[in-house]
Amino acid sequence: MSGSLAITQCVLVGLAGLFPAGPPDTTTLVFRDGLDGYAGTVDTYIRQSDPAASFGLLETFIWDTDDPPGTGANTFALLRFDDIIGNVVGQIPPGAGIVSARLMYEVLDGHGRAKVQEVLVDWDESTTYDTFGPEPGVQGADRRSEIVATAWVTGSTINLWDSNVRQSIVRWVDDPAANRGWIVQAAGATVAEVASSEYTLVPPLRPRLIVVVNNTSDPILVRGPYLQQATPTSIKIVWRTDLASDSRVLTGPSPSDLTSETFDPQLVTNHVVTVTGLVPGQQLFYAIGSSTTQLAGGDDTYFFRTAPAPTESNPVTIWAIGDSGKGNPDQFAVRDAMLAALGGNAPDVMLHLGDLAYNFCTDGELTDHLLGVYEHTLRHSPLWTTVGLHETKNNDIAAQTGPYYRTFSFPTNAESGGAPSLTESYYSFDHGTVHFICIAGNGVPVLPDSPMLLWLEADLTATDAEWVIAFFNPGPYSKGTHDSDTDSDMTAMREVVVPVLEAHGVDLVLGGHSHNYERSYLVDGAYDTPTTAEGHIVDSGDGRPDGNGAYRKSSGMNAHQGAVYVIAGHGARGNQPGNHVLMGFLDDEAGSCLIQIADGSLSLQNVTFDGTVADYFTITKNLPVPCPWDLNEDGTVGVSDLLSLLASWGPCKDCPGDFDGDGTIGILDLLTLLANWGECP
Repeated sequence: MSGSLAITQCVLVGLAGLFPAGPPDTTTLVFRDGLDGYAGTVDTYIRQSDPAASFGLLETFIWDTDDPPGTGANTFALLRFDDIIGNVVGQIPPGAGIVSARLMYEVLDGHGRAKVQEVLVDWDESTTYDTFGPEPGVQGADRRSEIVATAWVTGSTINLWDSNVRQSIVRWVDDPAANRGWIVQAAGATVAEVASSEYTLVPPLRPRLIVVVNNTSDPILVRGPYLQQATPTSIKIVWRTDLASDSRVLTGPSPSDLTSETFDPQLVTNHVVTVTGLVPGQQLFYAIGSSTTQLAGGDDTYFFRTAPAPTESNPVTIWAIGDSGKGNPDQFAVRDAMLAALGGNAPDVMLHLGDLAYNFCTDGELTDHLLGVYEHTLRHSPLWTTVGLHETKNNDIAAQTGPYYRTFSFPTNAESGGAPSLTESYYSFDHGTVHFICIAGNGVPVLPDSPMLLWLEADLTATDAEWVIAFFNPGPYSKGTHDSDTDSDMTAMREVVVPVLEAHGVDLVLGGHSHNYERSYLVDGAYDTPTTAEGHIVDSGDGRPDGNGAYRKSSGMNAHQGAVYVIAGHGARGNQPGNHVLMGFLDDEAGSCLIQIADGSLSLQNVTFDGTVADYFTITKNLPVPCPWDLNEDGTVGVSDLLSLLASWGPCKDCPGDFDGDGTIGILDLLTLLANWGECP
C-alpha cells in the first residue's frame, strides 16, 4: 500500500500469456507494485465499526456488509493507481485512445459481489471512515453515482478476478486530476479479503491495472458493430471507437461491391448511423469506419436484412434468451448450442429478456457479457432487449439514463411500427406480420392507468398483425428461482399487464427473472394471486404435432383464445423449478429458445447448452384439420371423441364438434362422427 511516485517502463515482456497484447499499433501497460519498479498503488479500507482506525499498511484489504458479524456495519475498500498518466515512457499519454483497461486482483477469501465506483474526494492510506470526505462516513457525494464494475468473489481459494474499468481510464486520460481511484462497496451478504499492494507472500498477486493504449491518431474499434431498429426501409448500425471520429457506412449487394455511402461528419466515439432508402426484405453487406479508416466489414459475415413489409408473411426466425449476462462457461455453451441449432443461418430477430449484464449492467459488463459474447450474431441480426432487475441497479429506467441507454437505440415514436411510446424503456416493433411488444417490468409504474399501460392498450388496438409476441423480464407465472405468487414485480405483470395482452389476442409471452425454463399449456384468464388453474387451461395437451397435437387458434388477433407463457431465464445457468399449476413443461438446464414462424404456425424449441431440444410446441392458426372428427387428436375417431361430442351437445358456437357449422352440436354432427369411426386417414 505504498504511495511512491516512482515511474518506470511498464510494457510487459515475456508474460504474453498472462497479459495478452492488444491490437496492432497499441502498447500494453501493466501497473503493479514491484513490477519493473512501479510503486504507485495506494490501497486501504475503512470500517464503519472502527471509524477512527486506518488500515493502509496491511497486506490485505477487505470489503464487507457485516463487519464484525452481527453488526450490519459496512467496510469499504479503496484502491488507486497513481502516476499512470503522463508523458514519461511507461505512462498513459494524456488524451490517448484507450482500447481496453482491466483491473485485476487476487481474492484470498470470501464470497458475493460488490460495486466499484469512482471516488470524488481526496484520500490516502491514513484515511479513516471518519475522515473520508468532508463529512464523516461514506456519503453519496463522495463517489460518482454510476457503477463502473462489479467486484466478484467466488470462493475461499485464491482466485483471480478482473473487471473492465475502461470507462474510468477514458475519463482520467482527459482529466488526470480526476483520478482518485475506486471505492468498493459490498452488495448483499458479501465479504472479501484481497491481496494488497504490500502483499509479500506472493508479490505477483498484488492488484494490477492493465491498459491497452492506441499509439496512433486513428480510431480503433472497441465495441461492435451491432444492429438496431431494423425496419422495412432502414436499419441502424452501432459501434464504438477509442478516439472520436466521423462515421461512415458502406453498403452493397456483395462484400466486394460496397458502393452506397452513409456519412455523418460529427466527431463521436459512440457511433449510431441510420441507413435509409432500403427495400423491405433486402439483404445488403456493409463495412463501417471513418472517412479515413475502415474498421470492420467488407466480408460475408457483415450483412443485414431489412424487415419485411407488415403485409408480408415471410418466415421469421427468432432467438430468445434471458438472464444470460454472467460471462460464465454456461453462457458460452448456450450460445454455441443455439448457433449449431441455427445451422449457420442468421436469426431475423434476437430478443433478450432482461438481466443482460451481471451484476450491475455497467458499461464494461454490457461490452463483456453481452455485445462481446454475441458479437458474431449481432453484426447481422438486430438485437431488441427489455430491462430486467439488474438493469435497474445502474440505470434510471424512468429517466432513460445510464449505460443501458447509451448502448441501445430503440424506437420511441413508432419508427419500427406500433404506437409511439415516447420512451426506449418500452416499445413495440413489427417484423412482417409479427408484432413484438417490449414491456418494462422493472423501473416504471405498472398500474392500470400508468403511461405504459395506456400506451400498451393503444398499441394493441392499432395493430392488426397475425401474430403478437410480448416479452419482459419478470414473467407472470413461475415457481423457479422466483415465485410469481410472492414476487411483487411478477404479480404486477400478471394482474395488470396480462389481462390487456389477452384481451387483444396475444399468442406468446416470453419472460425471464427465474433462472430456469418453464412453459405453460395454452392458457387464458389466470390473473388471481395465488394463481389457480381451474377454468384457465384452454388446451391441456403438450402442443406438439407428434404428441397431443399443436395448439390451435383462429387467424389474426382474437381475444381470450389462449396464449403460451415461457420463462426462459436460463441463458447462463439452470435451476430446478417447482411445479406451477399452469407450467406443465420444465427444465433445469441452461439454454435458450429458437422460435420459427411460417405457413400459419409458430413453433418454439428449448435448446439446452448441450444441444438437446428439451421441449417444443407449436401454435397453428386456421390450418385445415386433416381429421376434424378426431377431437382429441390421438389419430383415431373413437369413444373419447364421442363422449366429447355428447358433452357439448346443444348450442355451441365455434365448437370443434360442430362439423356442419350451424352453431349447434346435434344429430347431424353425431352421424358425421360415427361415419368416420376408426383410424384417421
